[in-house]
Amino acid sequence: MITAERVEQQLRAASNVAYELGSIARMSNPEVSLEDKKTIIDQKVNTYGYSRGDLLDMSGVSVFDGLSYAEQKFFQKASQGETYITAPALNSKNGKTEVIIAAPLWENGIPNGKVCGVVYLVPDEMALDNIVAQIKVSRHGSAYMLDSEGYTIAHANHDAVVNRENTGLDAQSNFSLRKLASIEAKMAAGETGFETYWYGGKNKFLAYAPVGGTDGWSVGVNAPVSDFMAATVISIIVTIFMICGGLLVAIRIVQRIADFIAGPIQQCSTRIELLAEGDLHTEIPVVNREDETGMLATATGKIVNSMNDIIQDITYLLNEMSQGNFNIHTRAEKSYIGDFSQIIVSIQEISSKLSEAMAQIREAAEQVSLGAAQLAEGAQSLAEGATDQASSVEELSATVTDVTEQVIQNAESAMQAGKNAQAMKVEVEDSIGQMSKMTEAMNRISDTSKQIGNIIQSIEDIAKQTNLLSLNAAIEAARAGEAGKGFAVVADEISGLANQSAQAVVNTRKLIESSLDEVARGSNVAETTAEAIARVAADLRQMVEITQSAGEESMRQADEMRQLDAGIEQISSVVQSNSATAEETSATSEELSAQASTLNQLVEKFRLKEE
Repeated sequence: MITAERVEQQLRAASNVAYELGSIARMSNPEVSLEDKKTIIDQKVNTYGYSRGDLLDMSGVSVFDGLSYAEQKFFQKASQGETYITAPALNSKNGKTEVIIAAPLWENGIPNGKVCGVVYLVPDEMALDNIVAQIKVSRHGSAYMLDSEGYTIAHANHDAVVNRENTGLDAQSNFSLRKLASIEAKMAAGETGFETYWYGGKNKFLAYAPVGGTDGWSVGVNAPVSDFMAATVISIIVTIFMICGGLLVAIRIVQRIADFIAGPIQQCSTRIELLAEGDLHTEIPVVNREDETGMLATATGKIVNSMNDIIQDITYLLNEMSQGNFNIHTRAEKSYIGDFSQIIVSIQEISSKLSEAMAQIREAAEQVSLGAAQLAEGAQSLAEGATDQASSVEELSATVTDVTEQVIQNAESAMQAGKNAQAMKVEVEDSIGQMSKMTEAMNRISDTSKQIGNIIQSIEDIAKQTNLLSLNAAIEAARAGEAGKGFAVVADEISGLANQSAQAVVNTRKLIESSLDEVARGSNVAETTAEAIARVAADLRQMVEITQSAGEESMRQADEMRQLDAGIEQISSVVQSNSATAEETSATSEELSAQASTLNQLVEKFRLKEE
């Protein structure tokens, strides 16, 4: 049915607006602010005269006001990749009946890709009513739409929508509505048909058909039978009178009239057939008469001329639009009358919408070009800063490498010093042992010297006794006289030896006492030296421990310096990567700017409407 197709086309056009909104890449970009996304939606709302729009995440929550629509059928359908139009429903907040057009939000703006949210638009509450109000089949005819449950969702009288009229329910208490209820039940079931019924004391026609692309909607067009029969009745009456009057002379002039009428009618018929075949240039038959045949010829001429004007004007408009000129106006406005008026309205709407789209593209291209230039400048500055930073990091890395090598050398020197000190410690401990042995030997020498002193004392005593014996022998020899002279000589010798022994003993005592003093002093020196060496050994032990600790600490510092060097190398690598990335970003921004400039040049080829 043509009416259903017309409604379907208008609904599809509205669905395309929501689908286009869901295919805008910026709407799915998480880096774009909510204010910018709201601005995009508001532009669509203002452009198409809608009431409002919204953006929902995959959980069904509005990103603007936090309200949840997860349980709504339009969200469930759109989140599965479908574009869905709801039946009018009462909004408790504003008291208006609203139709919601929902579409999936495609990730990265790629249709039929991954769904990452839902967008929806709300047309004016009279949108569906306006669609059916444009449908006229007769003076008193009208159109309306039902949903799959039989509720009125569009009507010339908006109260029928607000009150959710349902003839099937009303027929339960009003028997006169049963015929209409049975017809609307077929409409709700998606059938197509043409029937008559009584309503309000009038016999009416009702043609109905389902609306494609909806959730079971159906459109019906009704009109009183009298709208179509009144002209027929009048024609019958006039014809009867004409027949009655004409019968008196019909027999005589029938042949004459036949020839007189048939020729022009045949010419007009032939011209109309040529017009039906697309011929707009063949001459129009000229019939200079004021009767019906003349009227037919005049009407044929008007039809051909009007169609010629309309086709030429449409050709001119479409040709100008194909050349990129949208600042155009019709040259045959008066020719678009009656049902033809919708043609020029549609062409003007196409021109306006394309002009607006091109203007928005041009503005977007300028903004992209400006943003790309700023991004390129920032990326270039970032690249230069990253390059300088990379140089500084390389110098720092070289410095840290030198310090690391020096610390490693210091650590190795400290470890070597620790080893040398350890060797000295061993030698000092050996020296302490030798000093201890020497002290013991000195003590043994002192003891031996004391024993020698005792022996010397014995020898001295023997010398005294010998000297006393030699004196007694001399006395006895003197008493003996000559007989004792030899004995006296021996006694003198013994006395001399005794004196020499006594003197030797005295000298030996002095030497031994001197030796004992030296031994005592040597023992003291040895003890002092042993104590000093012990202190040196203790200091050496402490120095060894300190040196080993310093060596270990130096090695740890060397390890940390190696780690620091590795960290600086990583920083250098990151800085160099950032520098390269910044240069790539700068190049990409310049390319984007060039593309935006190219896009702007393409748009400049179009001549847009002047406001």
